Amino acid sequence: MKKSRRVHWMGALFICGIVACAQQNLDVQKKQGEALRAVGEAYMAEGNYREALKSLLDADKLYPNDPYLQNDIGLVYLAMKKPDLSVTHFKKAVALKPDYAPAINNLGTAYMENGDLDAAIASFKEASENLLYATPHYPLLNLGEIYFIKKDYAAAAAYFQKVLDHYRDGYAKDAAYAKALRGLGRTSMAMRNTAKAIEFFEKGIRIAPRLEPMYLDLANAYEAAGERNKALKTYERLLRISPDGLFSEQAAKEADRLKQKMGN
Repeated sequence: MKKSRRVHWMGALFICGIVACAQQNLDVQKKQGEALRAVGEAYMAEGNYREALKSLLDADKLYPNDPYLQNDIGLVYLAMKKPDLSVTHFKKAVALKPDYAPAINNLGTAYMENGDLDAAIASFKEASENLLYATPHYPLLNLGEIYFIKKDYAAAAAYFQKVLDHYRDGYAKDAAYAKALRGLGRTSMAMRNTAKAIEFFEKGIRIAPRLEPMYLDLANAYEAAGERNKALKTYERLLRISPDGLFSEQAAKEADRLKQKMGN
């Protein structure tokens, strides 16, 4: 009997040793995974997405149960125009941490990129309703964009306005605020309220003078209102601010078109 008890006691110690060793190995793997995640995030900050992906996938082999790692991998795939793959990892991040609002918002962005607008709406609404989410205006802005795409202009305007309302609590007006103003301007144009659209675009440019697409929007609104000189000056202003920007070629073509139309 005593021998039997001793065997059981020794067996229990052996099992405890195995469990402790396994836990120790898991802790080591977790630390190694977190270190690789940090390297990947550094590459992400530099815009070097291929190297970032290598480090993050290596981390995934060591410690896949890290929601922040899964979110990072999703962001890299999103930057590399692979929304299908990003959806998989954002879902993993949310499964590991159901209240992870940034990952929920990112999941919505991936759905949006994938053309699954209804799934995107569900994710953005969930993120925006999370009371602990520090930046609910981002999913609200995304909801405005989706409803604009769906041509539900009343809903789009309501969500863009909610973004502006967020800043009433003392937040400094930034690019997201200006994008909401642009959204309201585009929505106003779609609803044939040109004067209101001009008001929104002008205010948006004052807040974010580097937001290039808004100059094209404003020039188009001016022209629709019959103010060709203001439209031309808006195109020329964009060309001065960003002569080699993504929209400079389009602005130059539109300026030339207007000059010919005006007989200049």
